[in-house]
Amino acid sequence: MPAITSKHNYNNIPTSLINDARVNEQVPFDASRHLIFEAPSSIHSLKDFELEECGISSMAVSEPFPLFSREAIQQFRAEILSQEVLETSYCPTGDTSGHFRGHCPKYARFTNDAWKCPEVVAIISKVAGVELVPAIDYDVGHVNISINGIQDDQEVWAGPGEQKEKSVSGYCESAFGWHTDSYAFVAVTMLSDCCDMIGGETKIRKGNGDIADARGPTMGTVVVMQGSCVPHKATSAKGGRERMTMVTSWRPRSPHMKDATIMRGTRNTSHLPTLYTQYTEYRLANLVQRARKQLKDVEDRKEADSGFDTEGVRGWLLEQRSYIDDMLREIQAV
Repeated sequence: MPAITSKHNYNNIPTSLINDARVNEQVPFDASRHLIFEAPSSIHSLKDFELEECGISSMAVSEPFPLFSREAIQQFRAEILSQEVLETSYCPTGDTSGHFRGHCPKYARFTNDAWKCPEVVAIISKVAGVELVPAIDYDVGHVNISINGIQDDQEVWAGPGEQKEKSVSGYCESAFGWHTDSYAFVAVTMLSDCCDMIGGETKIRKGNGDIADARGPTMGTVVVMQGSCVPHKATSAKGGRERMTMVTSWRPRSPHMKDATIMRGTRNTSHLPTLYTQYTEYRLANLVQRARKQLKDVEDRKEADSGFDTEGVRGWLLEQRSYIDDMLREIQAV
């Protein structure tokens, strides 16, 4: 991240909320201490919602499952509402709402280490049904916050990178209405006590047009969704002092798998040089791995005197041309 030249405005977050989030000691993430994983009671498939298998897994959305201990949640909250993160990574999206982005790893080491630890990566991958990795640093631990009193039409469970239907004048953009995500998967964690909350469910539009409900997470639990394939929207929640959800975006680990990451919803809420750098780094690294594998295939055929696979090489080149064209569409000059 570049040096911050001006402090961000966080006047719509109550001082009492910031003070209450402080902890006596900020500790490093420790999987043996901070994870309380229990497998989800159910994992719903795309077929369950009559949706086509458009992505990299047949999975649609999980039931909420326990993952982080209460101490871990306290550490998340302490980092998110720290002075450094408020001044560098917060942007209001309404009078009583906002989001935090781009704070990992520099300003939120605990959050960064939690989502990148091998145990958590393995858990999210198992639930998703495919090996995943956090997409880019910018979208590790994105947090949406709404303070009690948020207007009914403001969505509060939206992750980074969704298709926007409208924006809030005078504020950073926030997601509204039905959307699909820009990344293959998201893992959504609740950082607030939901005991006094009403609402906050996620609506899913089924392939036949019907609407289904998916339970939202409670404090410390996680919901995993293949949001790039599942049209969804959040319902507003009422009650409680505040609602904070942490969203981490995921992409396939294998460089050879389909990667349809797009940045339609992240450009207007990001520092573009940082976003474009991180996106380009991993996409080019994938391309290098693909080229190395293809080169080995060509060399192996030569060694075996098997001739040249014209169809195969042309197909591979067309696939990579499409991959590069996708990048050209995403990296827009401003």
